[in-house]
Amino acid sequence: MKNFRRIIAAAAIAAVLAAPVSPVRSGDAGARPLSRGVWVSVFSEKRVHFSKGSAADLVDFCARNAIDDIYLQVYRAGEAWYDSGIAGKARYRAMTAAAGGDPIDVLIAKANAKGIRVYAWINVLSLAGNMQAPIIRKYGAGVLTRDKGLRPSAGAGRVKAKKGKKGKRGKKAAGAEGQIFLEPGDERVVTFTLSVVQEIMDRYPGLSGFHLDYIRYPYNFSSKIFFGSAGAGFGYGERNVARFKRTTGLDPFKAGGWHIGLTAEWNAWMRGRVTALARQITARVKKQHPGWNVSCAVLPSPARAAAGAYQDWASWINTGVVDYVVLMNYTRDDSIFARNARDALAAGSPARIRVGLGAYMLKDRRDVLVRSLRALEKLRPAGVVFYSYDDVSRPGMKEAIR
Repeated sequence: MKNFRRIIAAAAIAAVLAAPVSPVRSGDAGARPLSRGVWVSVFSEKRVHFSKGSAADLVDFCARNAIDDIYLQVYRAGEAWYDSGIAGKARYRAMTAAAGGDPIDVLIAKANAKGIRVYAWINVLSLAGNMQAPIIRKYGAGVLTRDKGLRPSAGAGRVKAKKGKKGKRGKKAAGAEGQIFLEPGDERVVTFTLSVVQEIMDRYPGLSGFHLDYIRYPYNFSSKIFFGSAGAGFGYGERNVARFKRTTGLDPFKAGGWHIGLTAEWNAWMRGRVTALARQITARVKKQHPGWNVSCAVLPSPARAAAGAYQDWASWINTGVVDYVVLMNYTRDDSIFARNARDALAAGSPARIRVGLGAYMLKDRRDVLVRSLRALEKLRPAGVVFYSYDDVSRPGMKEAIR
């Protein structure tokens, strides 16, 4: 989520200062109340993960500001910020030492008492730059996705390719968001991820569901993905390639160029691996908690998400793979914000689409925040989610969202 800002920021048009406008009120004539949520990062300045009082303050803030959903980050860079037996204890020990207990228990209990839902926000396939993540220590670097030159996605230094393989050794892949990603086509990644989900469900039964972030390949929307050179796209993890060959009898290293049929089949295969992982997570959650929701943070353009990151979220909401998605629609331009939201809503049921609003970009542009909220009132998605709690709880910002 944090690193994804660079992608959206690069597409945003800088806005000029405008005259202040009145905040949106739920009682305004013609306004349709939207479901409202807030993302809470492990890096929150409010230290929600490290203080029972801060956890209680978050719930009180949400209750005062008609926020129905809290997306609490509990798994990032392959590390657990919860009571885990498989994804490391260091973060959780620091949390409990600072708080004198588990602040997540306090947050869930207080939120449930006020009718506010809490979702476990997990970064599924991104490891940020953490080459010491528990899943790598367990299985080795073979669980990382690689480009056509067998280079892992950028951000964690050099990881050598095996001898005898195609491509250059020891170089980082370009255009991979500055972080390393796991290979969803590797069954070990699927097994480990499902174990993390199961562990969270067992430890925190008072949750309302899961919010899946980075459930995709590294984003790179380029013609090279389809026509080209080594290193343009990802998915060339050893076990994923082997599965594709066994299933189809085709060699994905020949994809690109004029091999249009092979390229299409390989791209469909990679979209299928991400979809299969999302489906398996949802099935695991629903089996134990049928009433829980599973949502995903997604790239705002359905076409670019499917082509550039193999995240086919439009089909997910239309076929029930997940309950709903949240668009990461971060920009300083409210006209771009509205256009992105409108185009996305045309791709599927608005009842299954919520729109993420990058409040962190609008600290000096409250007018843009207000106009963006007004646009959503007209477009009528299922709701809005603010990134992040730190930003909307600042003086001036919290008045703007009321």
